[in-house]
Amino acid sequence: MEATELMTGDWVLYRGQPHKVKEIYHGLICIEAQTGIDAVLGEFDAFLEDIQPIPLTQEILEKNGFKDCQFYGELLSEGGWQIICDCSRLGMRHGAGWMMDIPCKYVHELQHALRLCKIEKEIVL
Repeated sequence: MEATELMTGDWVLYRGQPHKVKEIYHGLICIEAQTGIDAVLGEFDAFLEDIQPIPLTQEILEKNGFKDCQFYGELLSEGGWQIICDCSRLGMRHGAGWMMDIPCKYVHELQHALRLCKIEKEIVL
């Protein structure tokens, strides 16, 4: 995973626990502590090599409003976007025809795709 793949607000794994990226600078990732002992710290720095992406699952898609379909999840947003994902690829359509078909295997990639569509959605894990 490269620092250029991450944005503020992205979900990542650090020591097997999910955390949100707060800031990225000089090979360090400032992450927000979510639960447990780390929560006492509030936020702290982690080295990029200690950060891992969170695999996208059907369960995560469903928790975030994707309707379960036979082979994929589907999300219809207020902005007129239709988004489908099968946990390996993501397709987005606005109006007539599919506009994008991109790899999407991790939660942060889904977050980026939603932001691209101007959908400000807080992802639930």
